[in-house]
Amino acid sequence: MSLYTPSSPHFHRDNSVTDIMLKVLYALIPGILLSVIFFGFGIIFNILLAVITALACEALMLKAR
Repeated sequence: MSLYTPSSPHFHRDNSVTDIMLKVLYALIPGILLSVIFFGFGIIFNILLAVITALACEALMLKAR
């Protein structure tokens, strides 16, 4: 009696980093909207500050590289 072992249920697609990051941004929209509803519009300033800091750090690392 042989054991049947099917292949793994993984899909191999040509997903680019850009496509995956766009999906991440789409997934963040409900959380951002609920944060604005619960905590007010000040949270937008915090998000923008975090984005600007991340972009500045990324630019600094690319320049140092």
